[in-house]
Amino acid sequence: MGVDTKKHITVIRTLAKEPGNKSFTRQLAEIAALFIRSGLGPGYYLLARMYRSEVMLGEILGYLSVKQYNKRVFELNDRLYHRSSQNKVIEKAVLTAYGQPTPELLGHYREKCGFTNNGTALQAPADMVDLLMQQHKGDKLCFKLTQGWGGEGFRAMEFLGEGRVRDLSDGRELGVEAFAESLSPGLQDGILVERYLEQHPAYGAFNESSVNTLRVFLIRGLSGDVSCIGAFLRIGTSGSLVDNLTAGGVTFPVDIETGQLRQGCFRGRPGVYFDTLPETGERIVGNELPLFHDAVDLAKRALLAFPETRFAGADIAVSLQGPVVLELNVQPDYNGFAYMQMPSRKALAL
Repeated sequence: MGVDTKKHITVIRTLAKEPGNKSFTRQLAEIAALFIRSGLGPGYYLLARMYRSEVMLGEILGYLSVKQYNKRVFELNDRLYHRSSQNKVIEKAVLTAYGQPTPELLGHYREKCGFTNNGTALQAPADMVDLLMQQHKGDKLCFKLTQGWGGEGFRAMEFLGEGRVRDLSDGRELGVEAFAESLSPGLQDGILVERYLEQHPAYGAFNESSVNTLRVFLIRGLSGDVSCIGAFLRIGTSGSLVDNLTAGGVTFPVDIETGQLRQGCFRGRPGVYFDTLPETGERIVGNELPLFHDAVDLAKRALLAFPETRFAGADIAVSLQGPVVLELNVQPDYNGFAYMQMPSRKALAL
């Protein structure tokens, strides 16, 4: 018996003793049925909270396998257009062309073919120094891999004036030359340089070090109308610049009718759900998110900007001026359906 199996058995035994949950044997039987039907293991069963007494077997068997999910994604989204969303430069250009609000683009840092938003070269450390020195004291910039996932490679800095910056990941002060040298224009596909987004105070209150975002799941029907089928809020851990769950963040599903938060969870702690922010103990379940419905409306418009794309998970931040699109994920992490406790067969059926 492997370590994960022993861990899951322990969790299942513990959950079976709690009021409102299924018995140990019933959970084991349902896990077996889920695996036979969809190839999903006990981790997914626990993540989607299928152990609760009110969750019927039909709902449990309503989840696609990972292979079936990927196949369904490519049925909904033309494979030829996937790169247009996965490449952040192309994605931002499309969103901007359609007038959808996104963080201000300052440039694409890449060897031989990088440019600022005014057409000057952004291809070597000296070019990056020039861009940084054009900033005003207190300006913040962020740097993203053009084709990165899960917050990989994300950097941010604050310009302090007099050729100095503060690296927001660790608070260090250093010269613009040193910071520029720490960024590599030779990385595959380069680095996107944006104005750092100052988020709405209500979202910043969850965790001030990260921009805490909404992942909004969307599907465009045969009639062309876009529907929101689910959403969850991601909150970073203290000190982290990113809110991604792979970086230790937490997620709280959102009731899409009311905009209220439901019980949250960590990615790697099956069976553990909470009403409060884990680091502060502040209760947030039941809180209504400001501008949630505006964020959903923006996400719907953003999906319409991309041809031959009918399904996506849109990442939306809420700034001081309102919601903005950070990116669209045309093949969002399948765990999202588990976080939202949403059977994917029905959700993705048309």
